[in-house]
Amino acid sequence: MFAPAVLQAANELGGGGATIAPLMLSIYVLGWTAGPILVAPISETRGRLPVYLWSSILYIVFTAACAVSPNAIYLILFRFLAGAVGSTPLSLGAGTISDLIPVQQRGLTLSMYMVGPILGPSVGPLVGGCLTDRWGWRSIFWGLLALYGLAALAQVAIMRETYAPAILARKARRLGVKSALDEEGLSSREALARALVRPTKLTIRSPINMFISIVSAYVNGLLFLIVATLPLVFGTEYHFGPREVGLAFNGIGIGNVIGLAVFASTSDRWVRKRLEEGSLKPEDRLLPVVATGPMLAVGLF
Repeated sequence: MFAPAVLQAANELGGGGATIAPLMLSIYVLGWTAGPILVAPISETRGRLPVYLWSSILYIVFTAACAVSPNAIYLILFRFLAGAVGSTPLSLGAGTISDLIPVQQRGLTLSMYMVGPILGPSVGPLVGGCLTDRWGWRSIFWGLLALYGLAALAQVAIMRETYAPAILARKARRLGVKSALDEEGLSSREALARALVRPTKLTIRSPINMFISIVSAYVNGLLFLIVATLPLVFGTEYHFGPREVGLAFNGIGIGNVIGLAVFASTSDRWVRKRLEEGSLKPEDRLLPVVATGPMLAVGLF
């Protein structure tokens, strides 16, 4: 949503340089990389629900701080912090789905869950462009704050803990016994320290995890390079207004929706077939990546 407003915000806050203006937008994604380092391990030791709730509260606080930013440095700082806590749904969403959904049904569920992140890069700039045109760039953050406030209220009213070890630990404490899933002999601090190290070990020691990480980093890097560049290209070279810049992102959204539809209609079917054959591996979900990877190069060309 902020992409079409970057030039306006940079001009108002004195950050109109070639580096500062794109940084206002892309620093949020740097927050995305920092957040999961803490968010995911804490969810394994304290449960997913408290992490969701506290992340929502902090996101509201940091978004309000963005809305009242007096200068570019202030905005960049709180954009980073908002990105860090805003990474929680992306970090924990797939884990929550795996807590609840059998493996042969996860493809469709993941597709439904990914509708938001996939439509964001096209719908967000369009809405952001209209808001900026009418009320200025700060209205984007007030709008986000209102939407996330409603989401936080829904979380408090509806969400429940889904992570089995956290549920069992809570019941065990209430009954005065030890959970079967407790890490034997570890204090809370030691369990958290072990959880903090675990993702790094999984990434380094598992070739497939390393491969997925590199591919995801590259593809997301390209996506946000485009998101950060389009407003500058269309705004300065072609003199588009914020609303027209927002429309320029529709191609990304259309492509994402097509890809999501293909994944949703084929992934679970393929997994069920492999289950029937007794040869299912987690990597079987990656077949669409191999098949459609070359299309990314075609699109960039």
